[in-house]
Amino acid sequence: MTSQKKPTLDFICIGAAKSATTTLYELIKDHPEVSLPSTKEAPFFSDDRVYGKGIDWYLKTYFTQTKGKKTGTVTPQYMIGEGSVSSDAVAERIYKDSPNVKLIVLVRHPVKRAFSHYRMLKKRGYDSRSFEEAAEANMKGDAQIPGYSEPDSDYVGFSRYGHILARYYELFPKKNILVFTTDELQNSPEILLKTFFKFIGVDDTYTPETTEVVSRKGGSKPRVRFLTPGFIFQIPFVKTVWQNYTPQGIRRRIEYSLNLWNTSPDNEKLDTETKTYEKLVDYFRPDIELFEKLTGKKVPWKEWSKK
Repeated sequence: MTSQKKPTLDFICIGAAKSATTTLYELIKDHPEVSLPSTKEAPFFSDDRVYGKGIDWYLKTYFTQTKGKKTGTVTPQYMIGEGSVSSDAVAERIYKDSPNVKLIVLVRHPVKRAFSHYRMLKKRGYDSRSFEEAAEANMKGDAQIPGYSEPDSDYVGFSRYGHILARYYELFPKKNILVFTTDELQNSPEILLKTFFKFIGVDDTYTPETTEVVSRKGGSKPRVRFLTPGFIFQIPFVKTVWQNYTPQGIRRRIEYSLNLWNTSPDNEKLDTETKTYEKLVDYFRPDIELFEKLTGKKVPWKEWSKK
């Protein structure tokens, strides 16, 4: 009797959030040898309710036409975690179910990533603080947005790439982890894609119709405040129906589409001349050293680049 091969994922882009993972998804989704969920963010390992259904259910539910293709996801929640599920727990679940998976990491200048994450939650109606106030609180260990308990709001903590990736490097062989920076995606998308495709084992000569994909332009203001999650989904009746009677998958798709539409691009920029910015640069210094030690990759960001 021959044992049936256990269902598994072939590759996962685990993040980081706000590091152009949507652009990466758009660039790889039409490769004829790649199978992705129809929506970019389809968390499994970080979502307790979905994870409890098993990876076989997940693959059958979210993937189609997988024969002869490499199955994978682009899921930045895996470097954040969700609720009580930490990023370490996510790494352990991935290793349990897909121990040979190829992991792709896309990271951005940590302060710029934190600022972009803050702008997203500000736009969604959750955070009314200044970035300086939020960052100072994060550096002191307070990741809570006043008045809210649900959003992932540790803007600074989610940029500690070395700390987050440490568990992944403990579990997976280094050869199974490929690390890119957002700078590489912006400056040399063709080279990045060729490396990516070769890494996951598909035709690396494939190129998308365009490599100038710009997805989900940021903003700190909504078009309609009433339609922000921080407003509409906090109305008692709506909140009850939303959380208790709306399936998680449907909630994600609605929120994704609503937030994408309800963004009013603006020119708010990160102020690099503040004391908070200087504190953040020093705060991230040990973590950058850990990141470089783990990955063997030197960061391109001048604040931490060794002269």
